Amino acid sequence: MTIAKVLIVEDEMLIRMGIAADFEDAGYDPVQTGTAYDALHILRTVEGIKVVFTDINMPGDMDGLTLAHYVRQHWPHMVIIISSGKQLPTIAALPAGARFLAKPVTQAAMTLLCHDIKEQLA
Repeated sequence: MTIAKVLIVEDEMLIRMGIAADFEDAGYDPVQTGTAYDALHILRTVEGIKVVFTDINMPGDMDGLTLAHYVRQHWPHMVIIISSGKQLPTIAALPAGARFLAKPVTQAAMTLLCHDIKEQLA
């Protein structure tokens, strides 16, 4: 049973597909995009998104941290997960309530994350 839509914002297609598959296996409905600007369009037009999973490093003028802060400001109840294999942001750099997940993301970490999100959305 699908419990929520998850927007996955990752410019590396193979990584994005793997994360989407992990969320789908856990019962989520993944929606995918490769840029922050496309993510904003999706958030404004697709109903039912409860979670945003974003990479920090993205093409274009808006990175994942900027996207995450925008999401927190405009959709305050959204679950936000920020991920990177290149940066380790400070807690102060993250939007309130956002989580950071270092890449490469292990299967165990994804399983725990999906479980925690279900608990948070319940």
